Amino acid sequence: MKKYFWLIAIALLFHSCKQQTPDELMVGTWKLSNIKYEREISEDVKPIIEAQVQALRETFRLEYKADKTYHSHSVKDEIGKWQINSDSMLLKHIDNDGEQVYKILLITKDSLHLKTTLQSETITLQLIPE
Repeated sequence: MKKYFWLIAIALLFHSCKQQTPDELMVGTWKLSNIKYEREISEDVKPIIEAQVQALRETFRLEYKADKTYHSHSVKDEIGKWQINSDSMLLKHIDNDGEQVYKILLITKDSLHLKTTLQSETITLQLIPE
């Protein structure tokens, strides 16, 4: 009986240690934690930017589904498809407006960092699970 207990315990341990793929880690709803700008933001603009980021923390959500569709809840409600190139760690959003590419800097069950360029501004979106 003791032998079976240890076999089951070891099997459960190995099962729980299984690494998740980036696609598996992506699935779920993510909310904005912070936005990092690549270039320095001037002191007089920082309060305006911080107020905008705070508003986005409360409203911005990215929902990634296992069927490779996504729903962005924000100022502009978007629905589209997503795909990850695991070799280059590039995430692509495809919707009616075209494509947006993000470099995945970090992806864990607790954190998602996406670097992209929007309106000639390079930013990193720091997201956490909702």
